[in-house]
Amino acid sequence: MDDSHDTLMKTRLSLAVILTCITLGCSSSEHDKVADLEAKLAEGQEQTAKLQATLATASASNAEINQKLEQLASTLSSVANQRNAFAAELERLKANQKPSEGADTQPPKLPEGIEMPQLVEIDGPGNTKETTFYIADLKSSAGQSLGKALTLSQTVGRRLIFRQKDGPPIAVDVDALHPFFLAAMNLSAENLKAQQLQLDEKKRLQDIAGKENYARKVAAENLAARANAEMEIRKAAIQEEQSQKAAQIALQAEAIRNDRLRAEAAMRQADAAMQAAQKESTPSTIILNQNTQNGSGRGFWFNGVYYPR
Repeated sequence: MDDSHDTLMKTRLSLAVILTCITLGCSSSEHDKVADLEAKLAEGQEQTAKLQATLATASASNAEINQKLEQLASTLSSVANQRNAFAAELERLKANQKPSEGADTQPPKLPEGIEMPQLVEIDGPGNTKETTFYIADLKSSAGQSLGKALTLSQTVGRRLIFRQKDGPPIAVDVDALHPFFLAAMNLSAENLKAQQLQLDEKKRLQDIAGKENYARKVAAENLAARANAEMEIRKAAIQEEQSQKAAQIALQAEAIRNDRLRAEAAMRQADAAMQAAQKESTPSTIILNQNTQNGSGRGFWFNGVYYPR
């Protein structure tokens, strides 16, 4: 902003000098000064235009910021009003909860025939103690007695389990129970029913898993049975193959034995034939008898006949 103001002042001075020169007349040097001033004037006008544009942009940004600040202030004011309203409502509620002076401070009257459940300690597992509700006379939603001298054991889904002093536990559906007992024991029917839905879904998934497991078991048993049957078939085939091989081996051994016997018989026959042939082809023995009748002693025998020399 200060630079723009200085530029405007310089521009005004330059204009004044130019007008003076035009009116009174100026020398050449003065004309040069005037030209220089005119150039500076043009430069100053350009700078002035830029500064005016910058100023316009800053003004627009400033206006936008002011608008956002006004919106923020409006929002803060609205939040403050709401907080004050909430605080006033809270004070009103607190005031309504406080009993007024002189008012009846007796506890609210119980429903007819209903006794307030009492917190008691009972023996738990081992030597522990458990805190639960004791109900002198448990009533149904229709006002009928469901049991007497009962203690709350647990809740299972939408059912409440009560212990009896003598006798088995009693299970009561949440809708069958008088709603006063639910409120007195800090129980919600909606929560119990939601827990029942979770139990039902869990049981459904368990049933599905059980059926799948049973199907897998049956499939495994069938597979094992088929495998055993195939194994027995293979065993029988192997035994049959071994029996056939054994029979073939026995047949082969029998054939070999028969071949050996036949060979031995043929060898015996060949030996006998050879012996016979040798007997037929062997020359007669020549016997020299030196004591023959003719005294020569040079004769010989052939086929039982003596031939003298």
